[in-house]
Amino acid sequence: MRRLIRRSGLTWLGVATLLLWLLVAAAIPFLAGVLTAKGQTLEDDTPRYTPSARGGRPAVLDRADVLDLASAVWGPELADRVLALARCESSLRPDADANWPYIGLLQIHPSLHRRLVERVVGYPVTLEEARLLLRDPVVNLWVGYLLYLDAGFAPWPWCGR
Repeated sequence: MRRLIRRSGLTWLGVATLLLWLLVAAAIPFLAGVLTAKGQTLEDDTPRYTPSARGGRPAVLDRADVLDLASAVWGPELADRVLALARCESSLRPDADANWPYIGLLQIHPSLHRRLVERVVGYPVTLEEARLLLRDPVVNLWVGYLLYLDAGFAPWPWCGR
């Protein structure tokens, strides 16, 4: 290090000053990002689905939450059966996709049922959009309900018995 400083003609004070300037130059964008993030707030008070897990595993919905959603979508008389179906299919994980290509609480096949996703959301969607939308528990339950209206519990041959 001493040779480098001697060859460049810098003094120790010059090196320290240069390092200080580099540190300040690196800290400015970082601090600006932190301050900007702290200043942002949600524009509305709409409740949002927030995962309870921060690790690599997807969040698990609470049994009561799934029961409430199932009651709202499928009706109270089928809510317990839908809860059991979701527990069997995905272990109540709305992001479940371990059994590719099936996604979500009820393990819906996005390419087979993309048209049903379009019916639920009310606009045309691509296959990638369908994959993302099926991770939303409400969309997944609605698509599952449309499947149920068409074929009963037959789309879930193992868990739907």
